[in-house]
Amino acid sequence: MKLLLALAAAGVFCLGLRPAEPVWTVVIGGDSDGHLAPCGCTFPMTGGIRRRSTVVRDHAPTEHRLVLDTGSFVTSVGPQDRFKAEMLAEAAGTMGAVVALTPSEAQFGPGQFAALRALAGDAYVSGNVKGVEGLENVAERGPFAITALATDPEGISGPLAGIPVSREEAIKGLLSKAMVPIVMYAADEDQARDLARSSPKLSLIVHRRGGAPAKEILYEEGVALVSPGERGKYVVMLDRRGAKWENYRAIDLGPEIKDDKLISRMYAAYLQRVEGAGLLDMVPRSEAGAFVGNEACLSCHPKAAAVWKGSKHAHAYESLESEGHDRDPDCVRCHVTGLEAKGGFMSRSATPQFAFVGCESCHGAGGQHVSSPKIPYNRSGPETCARCHTGDNSPRFDYKTYWKKIAH
Repeated sequence: MKLLLALAAAGVFCLGLRPAEPVWTVVIGGDSDGHLAPCGCTFPMTGGIRRRSTVVRDHAPTEHRLVLDTGSFVTSVGPQDRFKAEMLAEAAGTMGAVVALTPSEAQFGPGQFAALRALAGDAYVSGNVKGVEGLENVAERGPFAITALATDPEGISGPLAGIPVSREEAIKGLLSKAMVPIVMYAADEDQARDLARSSPKLSLIVHRRGGAPAKEILYEEGVALVSPGERGKYVVMLDRRGAKWENYRAIDLGPEIKDDKLISRMYAAYLQRVEGAGLLDMVPRSEAGAFVGNEACLSCHPKAAAVWKGSKHAHAYESLESEGHDRDPDCVRCHVTGLEAKGGFMSRSATPQFAFVGCESCHGAGGQHVSSPKIPYNRSGPETCARCHTGDNSPRFDYKTYWKKIAH
């Protein structure tokens, strides 16, 4: 008995057994494409970096956890895009994510990418380019070796003045590691399947996908394929147990998931930067006639006035003020009257008569009609609504259904 106790104290290896390998949880989010927060007028609104961080914090173990951010932060390089990219990079660093370098981030050039890399904690990875300071070609985390690829290597190397690396060379470097190989691929499912067929020794490919994530892990030549879906609306998680992927779950970042407090402070700082930079005042404005405000319309159209006053359009700008987005160009243009026209909305204090979605939001500037009522005025229809009620902002919008709520 004493001998057995001594052997047990020395470890199970003495009995020819090995301890169970730990189960790793892989958490995947990203492909924000400029969407930092839920946006739209259809309930429930989903997505956002604040909710994603909550999922990482509360739904994945702190030990044996790998967080992947697929990048594609923004779609352009304007000042607001830069603010967004910096906020997302800092959030990724806070979550301890390995971040895919995509053309979205590379397009900013070497100087701005260096800033993004620092905010993310030097966690960017790309197999498409060499010679970029601080950029890993393969990131090693626990049992995993991770790289990121784009369909056009020069879309990464060119803006960053680096040396392009072919897909084949990048995969060869990844597979040289005696680890579980993962590729974050800025490409669609068909292209991901092509990569799996040409490189069947890969274990997992994370790809882009429109809409929601798949309901289960997809496979091609034994390679697992997953995607976090579109515009940062979802997170996918799966476990690595031994040599198998299992326990896959796709999480819709709906309103039941509370905002992470730390990331919320970062987001508030981002909105302050947007306001401080005066981006709303920089919105290009065109000649669109004389705007007169709702009061000039309502006296002659009392029935329409009653409908409008009871509608959400009458309080559209207030909904932004309550969320701190009242100086955010991304949001304001569809919550006020005439933002992109000379003589339209400027601010609540300067142009209170346009601080809502009013008659002229849909029918156009009314100055000429007010001065000469017999001159025909613009009628609106489905195409007018579609300027703001897009598939992104109002995925469930149906003109016939919604028109009944404001028919006048």
